[in-house]
Amino acid sequence: MTARRIGLVGLGTISRYYLRAIERSPDWELAGVCDVRAAALGPHLSRATGYLDHRDMFQTADLDAVVITAPNDAHALVCRDALRAGVPVCVEKPLAVTLEEGRALANAAAGGPVLFTAFHRRYNDNVLALAEHARGRGPIESIT
Repeated sequence: MTARRIGLVGLGTISRYYLRAIERSPDWELAGVCDVRAAALGPHLSRATGYLDHRDMFQTADLDAVVITAPNDAHALVCRDALRAGVPVCVEKPLAVTLEEGRALANAAAGGPVLFTAFHRRYNDNVLALAEHARGRGPIESIT
C-alpha cells in the first residue's frame, strides 16, 4: 500500500506529537510542513517540503489530509482554506474561536472533505474508564 500524503500546519508544541506519530506510521508520509516562522521549517526540510503560507501547500503538495496545530485564532481560516482546496482536515481544539466560525466550517464540510476536531481526552483510557465507572450515577459536569 502506498503511504498517504499528509501536511502539517503550525510547528509549535503540539505538532511534535503528530510529527512523531506520522514518523512511526507506515501508512503516512509527511509531504509538507507549514509555519509562518521560516526557522521552524528547518528541522523538517530533509523529509518534507516547507511552506510559509498554508495556501501554497494546499495548492502544490497533493495532500491526502492535513493536520492543523497552528495557534487557536488561525484554526478557522486554515480549516476553511483546506476544505476549499478539498483536503480532509484534522484540527486541534478548538475548531474555531467563535460560534459563527465553527458553524461556517461545519457547513463548509457538509458533503465535502472530512473535518475532525482532535481532542486527546476523548481517547484517554483513564478518562474513558472513569466515564464508564460513573455511568448511571448522574451527569458528569467536569473532569480535571
